[in-house]
Amino acid sequence: MSPDLINQAITIFDSFDKWNAFIELSNARESIKVKYFEKLKQELINKFNRNDFRKDWAFKIITHNLYRWYLKDYGPDSICIVWRQDDTVLWSNIISVDVQMAINLLNTPDFNSIFNCFDNTDTFSNTFPHHYCEEKHRYEFNDSTSYSGITEQNFDKLSWFAGNKTDEMINQISMKINRFRTPEITALLMELNRRCKKS
Repeated sequence: MSPDLINQAITIFDSFDKWNAFIELSNARESIKVKYFEKLKQELINKFNRNDFRKDWAFKIITHNLYRWYLKDYGPDSICIVWRQDDTVLWSNIISVDVQMAINLLNTPDFNSIFNCFDNTDTFSNTFPHHYCEEKHRYEFNDSTSYSGITEQNFDKLSWFAGNKTDEMINQISMKINRFRTPEITALLMELNRRCKKS
């Protein structure tokens, strides 16, 4: 924060009551973020478990800001789509899936079109090999505001959009997830999971 903004803040808090209210709000920041993400979570449940249900797919809430879309035949630990507060990931549980086989297959012409479902492929199996591809969040809103996980990585800001631009965020999440849920990509993910599932 610049010295000018700090000086402006000091003039705003010209009474103890104002300063105390600011402290109370600051202390409640995490609770407010959770409430914002709870709103997003509820709308995602409505969207994917009721309004945009696909017969081969299931949607699972892991936490208030962690969700999975997976093929019912293979379960939530299979190769699936994960939305986390910082990115969307093609992911699997290393206990359930032969990760090296999945990486090898995903890099063949038969399966690499799965990666085309991402707008941006920010990382490939770098630190965590079972994170086959990661895409940082990028959201554009009707009032010209935006959020970029590449430049900001500010989950306080993202939580505000989750709670106040919920419908627009849901639409953008849905567009991304539904690229993986087309018949063609669903069939590829089915085959990939079939081949890579550990016995």
